[in-house]
Amino acid sequence: MELLKNTVIHPDFQILPFRERHLEDVNIAQYESRYIESLAKGYHKTNFNHDGLSYTYISDGDILCCFGVQLLWQGVGELWMMPSDNDDMFLISHMSKISELIDIIIKDFSLNRLQIQVTVPNERTLCFVKSIGFEIEGTLKNYGPEGNDYFMLARTVDRKN
Repeated sequence: MELLKNTVIHPDFQILPFRERHLEDVNIAQYESRYIESLAKGYHKTNFNHDGLSYTYISDGDILCCFGVQLLWQGVGELWMMPSDNDDMFLISHMSKISELIDIIIKDFSLNRLQIQVTVPNERTLCFVKSIGFEIEGTLKNYGPEGNDYFMLARTVDRKN
């Protein structure tokens, strides 16, 4: 699979270029919904619409995950992810496709570091990102727009050798 520029249709899933309106159709967990509400109020002005690095993953007509990478500066990116509360999201087959795309982005953009913040109560997403090589670096106290603590996780690649 190469970096996606268009829709991928497979019998078991689809991967589309992300559009903000897709968030309206994701069954987001309660602790994530307050984050989305803060985005709607304009506190966060970043436009996540498809820039070649933002995707929507669909299976059986349900959006299971919206995700992407924002490049912060050369060699460093930040993963954002809005997974569905649907148990199907956490099936190995779906997680492996999302992981594969993340691996491609790391490789194609020669990232040394990819980081993500995950709200402390979000055990499912925490388990997922840890399963694809992210490690907890610390806790960000009262970090989120809803006042939650967040874990800062990162996946690093040593390109010096």
